[in-house]
Amino acid sequence: MLLGILVAGGLHASPWLEADDPYLRSDLQYLADRGLLVMPTNAFPIRWSLLSKALAAVDVSQLTPAEALAFHHVQYRLDSDRLGRGRSHLRMSGATQADVGRQGFGWHPRTEYGIQASREWLMNNYAVRLAAGYQQANERDDRFDYQGTYLALGPGDVNLVLGWLERWWGPGWQTSLSLSEQAPPLPAVALNYLHPELPALGSVWLESLLAKQDNSAAEDQLWATRLVARPSSLLQLGLTYENWFGGGDGSQLSQFGDALTNDNQRGRWSWDVRLAHALPAQGSGGLYTQQAKTLAEGPDYQLWGADGQWLLAGIMVRAVVEYSQAHGSAADAAQTERLQHKAYAIADCPDGKRWHLGTYLQLPNDHQASLFWQTVHDSQTSEGNGWTAQYVLPALAGRLTVNLNAMDQPRNNDTDRLSAGLVYEYRFH
Repeated sequence: MLLGILVAGGLHASPWLEADDPYLRSDLQYLADRGLLVMPTNAFPIRWSLLSKALAAVDVSQLTPAEALAFHHVQYRLDSDRLGRGRSHLRMSGATQADVGRQGFGWHPRTEYGIQASREWLMNNYAVRLAAGYQQANERDDRFDYQGTYLALGPGDVNLVLGWLERWWGPGWQTSLSLSEQAPPLPAVALNYLHPELPALGSVWLESLLAKQDNSAAEDQLWATRLVARPSSLLQLGLTYENWFGGGDGSQLSQFGDALTNDNQRGRWSWDVRLAHALPAQGSGGLYTQQAKTLAEGPDYQLWGADGQWLLAGIMVRAVVEYSQAHGSAADAAQTERLQHKAYAIADCPDGKRWHLGTYLQLPNDHQASLFWQTVHDSQTSEGNGWTAQYVLPALAGRLTVNLNAMDQPRNNDTDRLSAGLVYEYRFH
């Protein structure tokens, strides 16, 4: 019945550039920093309809070799989704530890082993994906999941989305102080709006969602809204507000009203800025920050970062350095529980101080790699250093990802300092 209503309504929906590929994001960010795409790149997933219009306006004949390479990478992914070679796939993963491959943007397995299959349909009036998976989990109820399942519909620039979609809100590569991919995607209903050009604000993206978390806190329902704007190729802005509610006195409607007005004092604000510019030797990069403040008892968070990308000897190289820290007293137990979903933090907020330094590489043979060094100073370890490495290559009519983690001391009550994992994905064309 619901699908019948969608078709009869004459609506329009579009797929997304999703939060699962840091290398594709790297090329997108490169084009935006070079001034070729004046659109927000700090809120994922990104609607293809917005990106398609921006790509169509690019004069390919005037591109430098580095710009042309990045442009064709992004255009190829768009054309593949248009031809139906999108998210119909089979994915299998196995690892010695659940957090192997934890590299910020694009990290997904979160389990020692698992298998997932999905089928996607993209129509003129709606888009839908059905996904189901089985994974290792401590709780039996968590072994089966529907991560990636969604239904999207909407007229023109307005889109209504129901389902489980990965989201990354913020300019960082290794850390996001708003919504990140530390936790599995939240089941949510979201309404979003995009506009390619508004006075003063430029290209705008606005999304508001209601989501249900799975944790032990009474306030396990989340309302989150994010507004992003790119008034020029040099400046990108983002503003996010989140509030948790539920489990208190009164009806669900009144509790949601308290969340809207922050009468329950469970809100959290974050804002982010990215300043970008073209760099010498066909490069581009930026400086960015994200700041988060919890209104109730708890710490404030800061993220500072810089990045740049160049084409060197046929290899696309993106260098990233990020520093994040927490200020103030540690959050109380209830606040910590509200920030969790299935025992994972929904935002990658530091407990102390952290550094990330590394690179993403795109090789001429379609192989991809990343290597990051991190240092951690928090309540779990007085000081820790580690390396995270990833290698991605075409194999067996699909894609194989090798992940390696190495720490100089155990963390989270684990005894192993070295862990490894494999992810194989086969896409049905």
